[in-house]
Amino acid sequence: MIEKPVFLRPTTNKPPNQLAVTSSISTHICAQSGMMLATKKGSGTMNKWISWLLGGIVLGWTLSNSSLAYAATLATNGQQQHQLVGYWGMAGLVLAGVIGTWGWLHQHPANRYPLAIRPTHITSQPPVSPGLAEVLVDRHWPNPAALTGDVMAAVDRGEIEIAATQSTVRLTRTGDVSNTFLQHCFDQLGDADSFTLTALADFSKTDKRGLIGQWFRDWQSQLDAAANAYQDPANNLYRQRLWTFTLGLTGLIGGWLLVAWIIGPPWALATTLASGLLLVFLWGYLVRHATVTPYNASGRQLVANLQALTATLAQPTDQPATDPDDLTRWTQLLPYAVAFGLTLSVTDQLTTNFGPGRLSIELADRYPLYFESHDQQPLATVIQQALTHAIDVSTDGAYLSRKGSGLNGSHAGFGGGQS
Repeated sequence: MIEKPVFLRPTTNKPPNQLAVTSSISTHICAQSGMMLATKKGSGTMNKWISWLLGGIVLGWTLSNSSLAYAATLATNGQQQHQLVGYWGMAGLVLAGVIGTWGWLHQHPANRYPLAIRPTHITSQPPVSPGLAEVLVDRHWPNPAALTGDVMAAVDRGEIEIAATQSTVRLTRTGDVSNTFLQHCFDQLGDADSFTLTALADFSKTDKRGLIGQWFRDWQSQLDAAANAYQDPANNLYRQRLWTFTLGLTGLIGGWLLVAWIIGPPWALATTLASGLLLVFLWGYLVRHATVTPYNASGRQLVANLQALTATLAQPTDQPATDPDDLTRWTQLLPYAVAFGLTLSVTDQLTTNFGPGRLSIELADRYPLYFESHDQQPLATVIQQALTHAIDVSTDGAYLSRKGSGLNGSHAGFGGGQS
């Protein structure tokens, strides 16, 4: 008998139907089971029922596994779709952030000023108070040392007098006091025209409302407002926004990279390269442009002069002082030495040049303030210690956290930049 040739149909890439494949396998198993049972001796209706039962069990098991696998595939595809949506959403936010940052910085460029000429040394009295001078140079909220320098300057202006008694130091008002901290002390302590450091210390111990701390902050705000005249608001806003934009974009890029790693290594590798290049550009731009000066033209020259003054106060041996005119100039600079914490270097050099006897005679009213007097300490040192202790007790040390943070007024403070 000649067998008819079987012509195979060309196969296609269409995936087989899961249910059809499963039915085919189950039918084949059922058929095989039926044939095996039918060949046995005494096969009959019971054997047919058993064969169909076995086939049904196999079919049900196969369909169950197939359904679970299909559902898992759908779940995986759906999860990946959600991850891709998140990925491209984060990429869109990064792109929008970069465009927005570039647009704002392009519309609000920083002002550029010529470099200030810094003298090698200076011994003339600055046009600003010691406290404000310290703030402009150090670029942070003024501290008790700066306050003490302003108190010493008030003595030079004839606003107050300072005298040591047997047990304390007394400050007496002799004119219109411009320092807000001293105004509060005279109004709240003593008899309105005089108070002692002992009274200040006693008041701080019972100062439940933190009044001394508030007086100190009022004085800081007074200097903050005075500093506005020497700063460029546009440059301070530029520096502030530049930091904000850079940190914000860094956070967005970090989120974008995290989503990429969740999706898989190929996405993570490409995104890491792209985000790395973008971060290098962002932080490179920040380092290059965040150094814009926070001062205007007059402020920049003033700060250069003040920096020369601090260098002179720190190394007074470079400036010989032997005649009365030199002594007068150095006496005017002593409040600034107090504000910058350089009193000892200046007084030691003056003592070496002029001698303690001559100083005690020619500086009869100033000698106790800056040289050994009360408990073998200058009155300026005693006053600074008393002010620091009173402010610390009143504020529970809170002024220390504000001390190094930079002024935070509308001009964005003194957090950095070139002078």
